[in-house]
Amino acid sequence: MKFLALLLALALPLQAARNFNGTSDRIDFATTPTRTAFSFSAWVRTTSSSTSANWYVMCVHITGNTNVGALLRLGASRRLEFGTVFASDPNTLSIRATQATLSTNTLYHVAVIYDGGNASGIRMFINGVEGAYTSTSADTTLGAWGGTLSVGGRIFDDTRNWPGYIDLPAAWNIQLTEADVAALAAGAHPAMIRPEALIFASDLGATVREDIAGGTVTSDGTTLAEHVRHYRAAR
Repeated sequence: MKFLALLLALALPLQAARNFNGTSDRIDFATTPTRTAFSFSAWVRTTSSSTSANWYVMCVHITGNTNVGALLRLGASRRLEFGTVFASDPNTLSIRATQATLSTNTLYHVAVIYDGGNASGIRMFINGVEGAYTSTSADTTLGAWGGTLSVGGRIFDDTRNWPGYIDLPAAWNIQLTEADVAALAAGAHPAMIRPEALIFASDLGATVREDIAGGTVTSDGTTLAEHVRHYRAAR
């Protein structure tokens, strides 16, 4: 029965999602993607209609819990943005933004994939489709970051909290393909996509903890239920 329940969870990943309150909810994972090729993915829905958004879906801190080295967020004018620090200016995030915007109370699959090269190699997808961008940085070498990965906010000042729902956040130590992203947007569970490079994937809508393939996953101490976590240590 437990095996059947797991298969159903993998086949139907969007049965529920975690509702973040926009002020203090945040989940921290003690794991970090490599600073070469990597990919992020999540299902999101905002419940706020603000057009001055700066809400984090996922972020990686530079060292430990200080500052931000890489992030996926809903930024100004409700555009999907990915930012990271580069060696040329390690104290400033270089941001790439989509021209497409995200509407309130609408479910989206969002993803970013990166080949580890020029900043122009950062690619973002909304519902499996890559659109045009508002700007592209010319930076070429990633800066140093390797701290805690957070979902729904950032640790060092506990701000930029996501107002609404996030489910199935996931990270890989490779650049996913367009076909991989399309499969995720069509409902494939992240644990089924390139599992050899999967850092973590979390079923935030679930309430029973189950770690797969070992590893340690921690929360930030806020009042959060335990979640099903499909976790694979970085290769």
